[in-house]
Amino acid sequence: MTTFNKNEEKEKKEIKNEEASLKKLSNNQNIKNEKKKIKSIGFWKLIYHFLDSKDKWMVLFAVFGSFCVGISLPLFALFFGESLSNLNFIGSIDDFVYIFYELLLKFIYVGVSMLVGGILMYFLWSYNGRIIAKRFKEEYFKLLLKQEQGFYDKENPYEYFFKLQNQVKTIENGVNVII
Repeated sequence: MTTFNKNEEKEKKEIKNEEASLKKLSNNQNIKNEKKKIKSIGFWKLIYHFLDSKDKWMVLFAVFGSFCVGISLPLFALFFGESLSNLNFIGSIDDFVYIFYELLLKFIYVGVSMLVGGILMYFLWSYNGRIIAKRFKEEYFKLLLKQEQGFYDKENPYEYFFKLQNQVKTIENGVNVII
């Protein structure tokens, strides 16, 4: 009977050890999952969470402006290469003037699209960055007001203010510069 009891005790200890290791493992996984959840937020989720329908249209125009600026340089290179290849086939002065005016109009169109796109891009992304930062501050302030009074006795109240300012400045700069 003693060997049976010893084996039974060993099995109980092994089961307890396995249960404890499983709890530790699940706690570690929960901590890792919580860290992953807290880690970051997506760019588009951040933008669309704090914007209303008017601001979403502004984001659309800002993306269009970014597209215009981005496509301008490849178009410039394409038109410049086309003009160099057309110079080989010039037979008279009239052909040269026609090709020159055609090329001039293409460059003017590209320049105007780059100017308009740049203005749209810079102004609208800056504006949206400020709007997102303002609304983020408002939401954060509302959450801080919902805390119990004892919460501020335990924690340094200035710590949250500085964290808020740093996070808002990072978000505002990120939205302004990202595209």
